Amino acid sequence: MIAHKYPHTRNWLFGCIGGFFYVLPGFIAYFGNYDPFFVPSPQTQKDSFIDDREFSEFYAPFHMNFACYFSGVLAAIVYDEISSKQFKLHKSKVFQCLCLTIPYAFVILLSGVYFDNHGGPLWRHIVEREQLACRKNWWANLLYINNYYRNNEKCMLQSWYLASDTFSFMISLLILMIAHKYPHTRNWLFGCIGGFFYVLPGFIAYFGNYDPFFVPSPQTQKDSFIDDREFSEFYAPFHMNFACYFSGVLAAIVYDEISSKQFKLHKSKVFQCLWYALIPAGILWLLSAHPIYQHYYEEQPHFWNSVYAAIQRNNWGLALGVFVVGMACKVGGLFRKFSCLPIFRILGRLTYGAFVIHIFVARFVLGTLRTPLFFGPEVMFSFILSTLVVSYLLSLLLAILVELPTSALLKLMR
Repeated sequence: MIAHKYPHTRNWLFGCIGGFFYVLPGFIAYFGNYDPFFVPSPQTQKDSFIDDREFSEFYAPFHMNFACYFSGVLAAIVYDEISSKQFKLHKSKVFQCLCLTIPYAFVILLSGVYFDNHGGPLWRHIVEREQLACRKNWWANLLYINNYYRNNEKCMLQSWYLASDTFSFMISLLILMIAHKYPHTRNWLFGCIGGFFYVLPGFIAYFGNYDPFFVPSPQTQKDSFIDDREFSEFYAPFHMNFACYFSGVLAAIVYDEISSKQFKLHKSKVFQCLWYALIPAGILWLLSAHPIYQHYYEEQPHFWNSVYAAIQRNNWGLALGVFVVGMACKVGGLFRKFSCLPIFRILGRLTYGAFVIHIFVARFVLGTLRTPLFFGPEVMFSFILSTLVVSYLLSLLLAILVELPTSALLKLMR
């Protein structure tokens, strides 16, 4: 009421009142010699907090909690200001980034929290190493620079993909903005950038003396890829994966062109033959590395290994781009019908959460093992299936408790 009657003093009034009640608990704790927060003893709880000085004077009074209530008042005022100015946060890229980053931050917090050793001999090696890394490098993950900064101390192993994807998204957005501003240079720009990142893995493999693709040893996997130079410099960085990402961008542009010109791609017999040929070609491509590794004890041809490093992953990106454009244009028959089943919409909503939390689940399962494990196909598939199911169940909880409330709160700021 005072702020409404004297609006010119509103900011000063709110600042003084908020600041006073913000620091008041600190002064009371200092001069009253209280603990920083109230932890009742079992006897205090048994006595129903009767005659407990700390509860009565430090925890319960209104002046100890007024700052929290006043924060709610200020939040309502800020919301009113944003609404009156029609700030469309939900349409900005910041909104999308926050919707993905906040659940990611929650899992990082969960990974860095201390859990007691449940008796597994590998607990310290598998679980506590990641806990220490997350406590030290959590901020690098949240800034998505963990592929380049302290990349030998990984917090959440799978986060390399999020960092690579974020960098690829920003670079792609910049390229599309340039292409939109200078449309006459679009094809030349796309060709030069795509070609550069297509051959880049080959040059890095050649001059860095890497294998054509990353095959981690059992010891590397046991060490959670910590201090593995090949993984950190050849497999994870965004520049090694950008060509595949850009293939998806080009596929979206091609589909937009096809849709705008109403070209009936599904009626083209040539494209249908090409599309169906991608399926056996993809299966054979999985076996394409066999000639390189069939004589692993011999020295490999360095030049041809580098050529294969350039085309191996990038051809996958190009082929998947054609495959997805074909399915979007109603090519595929049973494959398309299967992909359009409603169940995949639900699973797709949970896939991001399952991705960020599945390594957390796997670490706990392996860290609590107390007996040697015979590793065979049956054990491997049972472990994969159980981890997958638990990851999706935890992803459902993550979506209900973190992701959906975050999205709803941000949408309220329209």
